[in-house]
Amino acid sequence: MKKQLLRITLFVLLALPQLVNGQDARFSQYFNNTLSLNPGTAGNGIEYIRVTGIYRNQWAGVGNPFTTQGFAVDKVVNRVGLGGIITRNGAGDAGIRTLSIAGNLSYNLPLGDAKEHILSAGVQVGIFNKSFDQSKMSFDNQYNPDAGYDPSISSGEIFTNTSITRPDVNVGIFWQRGWLNKDIRFKPFAGISLAHINRPNETFIIDNNKMPVKKSFYFGAGFMVSDRAEIRPSAMILRQQDFKETNVGALVNYQLDNKNAVQLGAYNRFNDALIAYAGYQMNLVKVGMSYDINTSSLSTSGKGTNAFELSITYSPRPKRAKEPKEILPTKQLDTDLMETLDYVTTSIEVPEELTNDRQVIHPAPAEQVTEQPVGTKVVEQVAETPVKTAETPVAIAEQPKLETAAATPVAVKIEDFDKDGIIDAVDDCPYIKGSKATNGCPDSDNDGVIDMQDDCPMESGTAATKGCPDKTKAQPVNSQQLIRKFDNILFESGKTRLRTDDIFDIIERAIDIMYADKDATVILSGHTDSEGDAFQNMVLSQSRADMVKTYMVKQGIDESRIKTVTYGETMPLEDNTTVEGKQLNRRVEINILKIK
Repeated sequence: MKKQLLRITLFVLLALPQLVNGQDARFSQYFNNTLSLNPGTAGNGIEYIRVTGIYRNQWAGVGNPFTTQGFAVDKVVNRVGLGGIITRNGAGDAGIRTLSIAGNLSYNLPLGDAKEHILSAGVQVGIFNKSFDQSKMSFDNQYNPDAGYDPSISSGEIFTNTSITRPDVNVGIFWQRGWLNKDIRFKPFAGISLAHINRPNETFIIDNNKMPVKKSFYFGAGFMVSDRAEIRPSAMILRQQDFKETNVGALVNYQLDNKNAVQLGAYNRFNDALIAYAGYQMNLVKVGMSYDINTSSLSTSGKGTNAFELSITYSPRPKRAKEPKEILPTKQLDTDLMETLDYVTTSIEVPEELTNDRQVIHPAPAEQVTEQPVGTKVVEQVAETPVKTAETPVAIAEQPKLETAAATPVAVKIEDFDKDGIIDAVDDCPYIKGSKATNGCPDSDNDGVIDMQDDCPMESGTAATKGCPDKTKAQPVNSQQLIRKFDNILFESGKTRLRTDDIFDIIERAIDIMYADKDATVILSGHTDSEGDAFQNMVLSQSRADMVKTYMVKQGIDESRIKTVTYGETMPLEDNTTVEGKQLNRRVEINILKIK
């Protein structure tokens, strides 16, 4: 008898909402299936695409269990979030089922000077279907006091339909700060959503019954307590006419090596259940498991009133960008390579001191030109020995005497690789463009300390503070200040192609700042590891910086606001003796600057 009464109760909950208001399917792991909670979350917190499957089983000990399945996929394209969600639930021998299918569209708007805040608005449009099998139902009229249940007796119930399909519209807004920025330690978020705003009719009988609007509030924050550990307290409040639900708890995420992570959490759904959660992130796949311990009045009916939930999330990496033209191998320092690099010898006037019979320190560039008297043919020879770096001791080469007429300027072919107007013979940094004030070396912040010896190469400082700003003094007028430094754009060994995730997560965010602040400029610094020789590494680092610059220009940033400086292997972040260190050294840094 109890079992039959349960069947009727479940039927009333789902089929006759005009008597008792029904409720939508719900998940304890709402934080792993946010599309079912708020349409504004589509594309939030992911690099490319996210696919989630979730399964819930509850009340297994009371007749047939109530099961809920969900499948969601969302993708981010620039600032647009796209998605879709399917949810199905059902229970009982009567085959009561609800199926919902919806598509999702959202827009993510960066806010603030540094674009650390993201405000998202989304809409979800779809249909839902509710159905039941009347032949499997039993009713009070079919019970005979003497013989018990008699299915041949008429139920006395008349149903217009046993299956209905209705349109459904949901909307939501969501705000978050710093979720894709590793430098931000406090990452709050909040959102509100309204489901069934079109109030579809959900009854199976003739009487009209509008589905009540469901209001959901979701908020919390992430706290980075260390470089690996994060605590994420959150709360979810749901209201749907007379139905109320409040869920409060926290999750701890601990980052392991190789993009793996462990998650542990505990939540309390007031007057309903205590929830224990455990999850594991294994590279691209995350598995979450939760168990609900029933604390409602249903728990007194016996065993089997708890619930189990399993979720699997797959987040593949972005597709690789189109392969650009590769740089020629290092050993091919022939005429074709010189044309590719626009490496030409420049005819300039020889400084007076070079006409004397003195010895000059020469950093041995890739191509050495033999100087000849005026009127003779210039002979160019390619050095067969490996190109030496600026840090390598160089041989002392004697300058030949030049036979010139008295008081007649002598013009000969002299090398100036970096085209900074300082010939390589007297340039302290012959492969990097500099100025006469720094004897040919770069000084990106114009503070008189060359970048290689500057602890803050993009911020104006003093020699006493090793090139960094003096925090105890007011900054002088026209000093250069670093207003934002992004994560480094990394490259494969010997490659110059950009990864899609770096384009959208780093370069596009820098572009947003450049658009918002017309006075801001950017310096792109290119770097390599120590593989190969110094000459080719300078070429490679310039190509990498130029790739980023070209993308920015195509997105509308004026070329005059973009400066590139290349260091090759001269400024490593990590030791080049390890694979990990070399990977971090193959980079382009984006520095957003202002003159104040």
